[in-house]
Amino acid sequence: MADPLLRAEALSLHYGGVCALRKVDIEIMPAELVGVIGPNGAGKSTLLDAITGFATLTSGALTFDGRDIRHRRPSERARMGVARTWQTLQLFEDLTVSENVQMAVPRRSKAFGTVLPRRDGERKEPDALARLGMDRLADRMPGELSHGQRVLVGIARALAGDPKLLLMDEPAAGLDGRERDLLGEILRDVVASGTSVVLVDHDMPLVLGICDRVYVLDFGAVIAGGAPGEVRNDPQVIAAYLGTDEQGTLEESLSTEGAR
Repeated sequence: MADPLLRAEALSLHYGGVCALRKVDIEIMPAELVGVIGPNGAGKSTLLDAITGFATLTSGALTFDGRDIRHRRPSERARMGVARTWQTLQLFEDLTVSENVQMAVPRRSKAFGTVLPRRDGERKEPDALARLGMDRLADRMPGELSHGQRVLVGIARALAGDPKLLLMDEPAAGLDGRERDLLGEILRDVVASGTSVVLVDHDMPLVLGICDRVYVLDFGAVIAGGAPGEVRNDPQVIAAYLGTDEQGTLEESLSTEGAR
């Protein structure tokens, strides 16, 4: 059996007196699509912050591709193959779609060995756009795009650097049913190509329908993990969302949760 691409052991993170993560253990295997769900304030986005280096861990171990990354800066983790999308669609409004994606593709300076955005003639962004069926929009400005198209540009930008692991924070927020289905197809294609994906989202039909495994957070701790069917029927998960031991309308309740 292959070793985990990402392994987190007993991750804890405090903001002052608030414990945002409590001894979190997770594993992400190569070419696996893993969902992370939980009520508002459960620590889902904080977990992504910890993995990408935008939040400083209080304790615990974090390895990526067999290497300790706990003390690596976000830029170093990105160069190692960890990419992320954000809840807010932070596109450069004065750049075209192609230029937005190009900004995420590194090139190595011969003089200093540093990583800088690629220049014309060294671009890879058409591949990332074509992968998502967005190449026809390469010369458009972000202001001309629909919300769903802007989401896809953000994904294309994250994929442009050929990451080994893609972390996605609420990509389905604001999408209609057709766009959500397309997103699901795209994420399965990304995983089939060899990139692992961690999907944080409140859209339960999407998460439970496309993920290989699902982790559930509540008050910063993992309370359940396993196949979607197992998680859906876990009494702790039902209680965390509904405050009851009955199945009720769990998926309906989860799908109406707000961000984070």
